[in-house]
Amino acid sequence: MIRTGRVVEAEQGRLKVCFDRPETCEKCGACMGKAHKELVTVAGEAFPGDTVEVELPDSRVLKASFLMYAVPLCGFLLGLILGQVLIGTDLAAALLGLAGLLLTYGALHLFDKKIGKRGDWQPRVVAVHPSGAQHETCKGEKS
Repeated sequence: MIRTGRVVEAEQGRLKVCFDRPETCEKCGACMGKAHKELVTVAGEAFPGDTVEVELPDSRVLKASFLMYAVPLCGFLLGLILGQVLIGTDLAAALLGLAGLLLTYGALHLFDKKIGKRGDWQPRVVAVHPSGAQHETCKGEKS
């Protein structure tokens, strides 16, 4: 997947890039009208104001989506089942389901720190287009 964004800050090979959310995101409404721009740090060389194309392989996007949605769901369902089978009350099932959800999110957080250091999981700049135009500010961007 290649996304186009604008460099808002460049320092020592790290770029802060402002991305517009894709059109498909705007249709879902989950952001409930919040900002449609996000600031992300990416390795690369460019100057503030430049437009960059940033790539993350599609297979990595799919794997990350699977990990963030399916794994916590499995932890929640496993907790629900264990609570119902071992203790037999709805309250126990709900509490163990919540515990399973929290445990899987904690494990994913640790896993994210580990794979976040690997180059094959990092987005990379594939093209730089110099620009001198003024743009809207991005969420988290210094004005």
